[in-house]
Amino acid sequence: MPSSSQPGRQARPEAWRVRAGGLAAGVVIALAAAAAVLVPVVTRDDRANGLAQAAPAIGRAVSLGDSSAAALRGPDQPLGALSLRSGRSIVVLKDAASSPRAVADEYRQRDGAKVDMLFGSALQGFAGILGPGGRARARTDPRVAAVLPDTLVEASKQTLPDGVDRVDADRSPARSGDGRGTVDADVAVIDTGVDSHHPDLDVAGGVDCTGEGGFTDRSGHGTHVAGTIAAKDDGRGVVGVAPGARLWAIRALDRKGTGSTSSLICAVDWVTANADVVEVANMSLGGLARVDPGRACGRDDPLHDAICRAVKAGVTFVAAAGNADADAGRYVPAGYGEVVTVSALADYDGDAGGGTLPRCAGGGSDDTRARFSNFGPAVDLIAPGTCILSTLPGGKYGRMSGTSTASPHVAGAAALVAARQPNATPAQVKRALRRAGSTAWDDRGDPDGEREPLLDTGRLPGGSGPAAPTTSTTTTTTRPPARGGAAKQGSTSTSALPANPITQRIADDLLGRLNAERRARGLAALRWDPALASMARDWSAHMAQTDEFEHRPDLRKALVGNRIRVGENIAYTNGPDQARELHILWMRSDGHRENMLQPGFDAVGIGVVCDGDRVYATQNFGGSTGAPAASDAIPPAEPLVATAPSGLAC
Repeated sequence: MPSSSQPGRQARPEAWRVRAGGLAAGVVIALAAAAAVLVPVVTRDDRANGLAQAAPAIGRAVSLGDSSAAALRGPDQPLGALSLRSGRSIVVLKDAASSPRAVADEYRQRDGAKVDMLFGSALQGFAGILGPGGRARARTDPRVAAVLPDTLVEASKQTLPDGVDRVDADRSPARSGDGRGTVDADVAVIDTGVDSHHPDLDVAGGVDCTGEGGFTDRSGHGTHVAGTIAAKDDGRGVVGVAPGARLWAIRALDRKGTGSTSSLICAVDWVTANADVVEVANMSLGGLARVDPGRACGRDDPLHDAICRAVKAGVTFVAAAGNADADAGRYVPAGYGEVVTVSALADYDGDAGGGTLPRCAGGGSDDTRARFSNFGPAVDLIAPGTCILSTLPGGKYGRMSGTSTASPHVAGAAALVAARQPNATPAQVKRALRRAGSTAWDDRGDPDGEREPLLDTGRLPGGSGPAAPTTSTTTTTTRPPARGGAAKQGSTSTSALPANPITQRIADDLLGRLNAERRARGLAALRWDPALASMARDWSAHMAQTDEFEHRPDLRKALVGNRIRVGENIAYTNGPDQARELHILWMRSDGHRENMLQPGFDAVGIGVVCDGDRVYATQNFGGSTGAPAASDAIPPAEPLVATAPSGLAC
């Protein structure tokens, strides 16, 4: 486990497709590295030396032979509705506050609070039942950043694949199915637990975040997920996408297959504390979002903050899109830009082309988006999610369906990338997976109108499938630091940065759409500012060069003139109508729309850079009228008025 003297790998966080800099500051909120909390883990051998052994109030050590039961709910259930968990609260402390344990003890003694969870790595805070007096006092406590209700989450449920075949894992760098070798990577399965005695799985250890004791899975959900990720290539049973990778069973869902925001934070906190061991975390679970998941970190969502810090520590998070046939952006963690969000493909034969009759109910036609799968701009990849054959408790095997069976295919692929490129950041892992993806599936009837890349591990570096297409050129740049390392001067990156003649047309189109939205709401049009545009182009080029998707840290210093109020939107897309899609992405996210429709801004500059078939865009806003006045209310969200096709793409 990392400590203050032994920090884990460091990596810079990525957002999904859009990110808005806050008004006035114009930069994403900085998240300082937190001191590691001592969280226990039990290991089968000494592979994880340095992991914590001391137990806090929850997340206690359990033996590999623990037999606690956990039961899933019935099949075909959508992600859980937002509901409160028995009056529980999550208290997020400011980073400068006293230790979480000291503050929690104070609330126990003064208010009779029943605190059962402490967080100290992904964020500082605690959870439990505070009581009316404790909640009221916490809201005025200067050490407290936020007091939030604890909400329920649950597994992305199954109905009961040829999936490993469909993603070409037999042609991946690991050559799944050839009976040889294991993948040197560690994957955390945040779920109902994992059967640590299954002969096809290498469970290195685990932790309980439910309070029930034990991380062994007797429901099947977590064990099934684990098998798709990493079942051994040993000539029996099944084989996973990353055969033999070490699995860490993080039990965040209870006997009924449900958990809470606090149990998920406990799980993410453990992963963050052990980020020097764990490369990938899979979350085949979720719930309805309480706040807009597309907002930047640090905006009243402690689970989002926790995942942001874990990603910054170098862990790639993969999440199921959800099974409600709805917009995945309404659900967490699927809607968070920092995770790799996966929707489900209906596939019944492991081959492209469609036409095979379904072998299980509820998925829909072969080679199409599964009927139950969530969709939308939050989705990064699609992977098989129907009739998936994998491991079950008790040494057994069985089939399940759902986006929670699609997500582990991608988690296994992320482990392949991490094993081959140990210094890759989560942003680079995500980009490698998306670039290797194929378009060999039928997206007719897909509500979001975008054909997300279909996971194809055979096209990853080291695979034997056809190489992923690229139109990039080679440039020399200063790369950002690798995990735990210093920046490498003069290293080579690939990007096609300059002088695509269509980029200015895309920027002009975006300006026209922006001002159409403002005029429709009675706001003055923004004038084009060449200095803002030049800065925006420079930043879009930087994102393309470095594979990093984040805000400019020195935005305010970089602005010229007498700009008092500033804002920044960033986005990328690789769809067929990029000008239109960039505009819609920004308008559908609260923080970005706030910048675009802010009455106090009077100028904008837009910079667009093509990188192969992907376009990066930055909008820089400026205002010289001082802080927002009380009358500067942002108009409410309305239907988009500027969404006609443009036909503009790199």
